[in-house]
Amino acid sequence: KGIALCRTALELFPQNEEIHAHMADMLSATDQKDEALEHYLKAIEHDPGNIRSHLLAGNIYFEKKQYDLAQELFRKTLILEANNPLGLFYLGKVFLQNEDLFSARDNFRRAVLLRPNFQEAREHLASVLEKLGAHKEALGEYEMILKLNPENARVGEYLAYLNETRTPAQGTSEFKPLDSSPHVKLGTIFYEQALYLKTIDEFRLVANVDKENTFTLHMVIAKIYELFGRFDKS
Repeated sequence: KGIALCRTALELFPQNEEIHAHMADMLSATDQKDEALEHYLKAIEHDPGNIRSHLLAGNIYFEKKQYDLAQELFRKTLILEANNPLGLFYLGKVFLQNEDLFSARDNFRRAVLLRPNFQEAREHLASVLEKLGAHKEALGEYEMILKLNPENARVGEYLAYLNETRTPAQGTSEFKPLDSSPHVKLGTIFYEQALYLKTIDEFRLVANVDKENTFTLHMVIAKIYELFGRFDKS
């Protein structure tokens, strides 16, 4: 129904960036990625400074394995906002995919410096450091992740494995970093900035399809409604 309403709205206001972005969000949430990409690009065309649409369009290109196009959009994100931690994170993922480990490391490290509690960036950084043979530094990153989130069982188990073996193979990492939906990452940043309505917008797009985080996302949404006194919605 929302997609249908957006189509009608775009017939009246074809250059409205916000409608294109809403349309893209709903198409992406219903796994219609190609058409979602078209509307994110339209949103960028009508508002070249729209960082969010750059990130989300770039992420779809990455999923489609069109890494050059993804890289172009993530670089444009960093031109618009040089210290954007998500732009750095996603550009790091492109470098990692292209096996440019040093550039990937540098981007993940910058993302973590800008946002120290960015656990997914730390996981990627730790994994890359292992692959580069910087095992002591990697161990420090895994330990920091556990300090930030002692309930991170994946990292806890892997850290125990590393401490037990003490001889990880050179140039490898058996750890698989977490990479949640970009909407989860955006919503988390909005939450940290106390932009709670934007947090709800992002989390609602994926709360029922992100099996890894569905409980946490619904709980955060409920807490925000509680904060606003909307106990019925909470």
